[in-house]
Amino acid sequence: MVRHRRGVQCAPVNDPEEAVRRPITLLIVSLLALCASFAQAQDNPGQYAIPIPERWERPVVTDEDGLQQWADLEEYSKKQENRDRLRCPTCKGTGKQACPFCWRMEHHEECPECHTGHDADEDDKVTKCRTCAGEGTIPDILQKAPCPGCAGAGITRCHVCGGEGSYTTAAANGRRSKCPVCRGPGSFPCGVCKGDKLVEPPKMKPSVGEAELEDLKEAQEELVQIAAKVATIASEGDARKDSKKWSDALKKGAKLFPPMRPLLKDLEDNTKDLGKGSIFTQYKEMVTNHTNERKAAVEYYIKHQQRLLELCIARAEHNAKVRGDDGGK
Repeated sequence: MVRHRRGVQCAPVNDPEEAVRRPITLLIVSLLALCASFAQAQDNPGQYAIPIPERWERPVVTDEDGLQQWADLEEYSKKQENRDRLRCPTCKGTGKQACPFCWRMEHHEECPECHTGHDADEDDKVTKCRTCAGEGTIPDILQKAPCPGCAGAGITRCHVCGGEGSYTTAAANGRRSKCPVCRGPGSFPCGVCKGDKLVEPPKMKPSVGEAELEDLKEAQEELVQIAAKVATIASEGDARKDSKKWSDALKKGAKLFPPMRPLLKDLEDNTKDLGKGSIFTQYKEMVTNHTNERKAAVEYYIKHQQRLLELCIARAEHNAKVRGDDGGK
C-alpha cells in the first residue's frame, strides 16, 4: 500500500536499496512546512505538528521597579487561557501521539519507538509525545531544548535497512535477512539525549535566563556562526567526509552548547555504523539520507536556541534601559 503525507508519496520499503529512494519526509516536512506558530496536530499516523521556533514565547512579569522577571509557570498556568497557551500542540495535552516511526514499516518485528509489531492494531501504535516528552505541556524554553540528535524520538533510524531491521533482495526470493548494521531494531539509541527526548540549555553563568546582556549577545553571535556552517553541509555520499563536516561546524560550540559534544560523538559512531552498509550499491544515497535527516534535527535545535537567546536578550535590554545602563540603549 502506498501512503501519502502532505503531497509527498512514501512507499513501504522491502530492501536497503529501495529504502534510499523513499523521501525522508516526516521530520523535514514537520520542520519546514509549518505555517502557524503552533501548527494543528494531524490525525493521520506518522504526521505530527511541532512549534515553530521563531514564534516561541516565554511569559514574563513586571515587578514594582519596572523590571521584567521570568514568570513562574506554575502560577502562570493557574488561568485557563494560559494553560491553553502552554498545552502541547502535538498531543493536545495527553502526552501521547500516534507513533511517527512504525507507520511506514511493513516487516519489523517490534517498532523501536512504540514497541508494537507491524501487524498491530493502529490504535495500539502510540508512543510518548516527541514534542513535550510526554509531559503534555510545551517544555520551558529556559530549561529544555529539542534534542539535536533525534528531534525528540529518543532513537535514530538506521538508513541501511530504512528502519525495517531486515532486508531482502531479488535473489533471495522474498527471504529476509537481518540488517548488518543495526542488527535488527531498525534504529539506534540516541547518543545525545539518551532517550530523554529533550536536552539542556546553553551553559551560561548564572544561567541563560539570568546571564549578562553582553554574554548573551556573544552567545548569539557564536550560534549565528554555527548555523551558517551547518547550512553549508551537503552530503557527498561519503560517511567519513560528512563526519568531518559535522566536526568543523559544531566542535567550537560544544562548550557553550553542551548537547553538541555528545552529538559529535553520536555522529561519529553513526559514521562507523554506516560503513558496514558499504556493500550495497545504493550506499551513497543511504549516507546522504542519513546526513539530511540529522541536519534537519540540528537546524531545528539551532533555531530553537536562537529564539531562546532572542527572548533573553530582549528581557536583558529592557531591564538595562529601566536601570539606565548603557547596554540597554
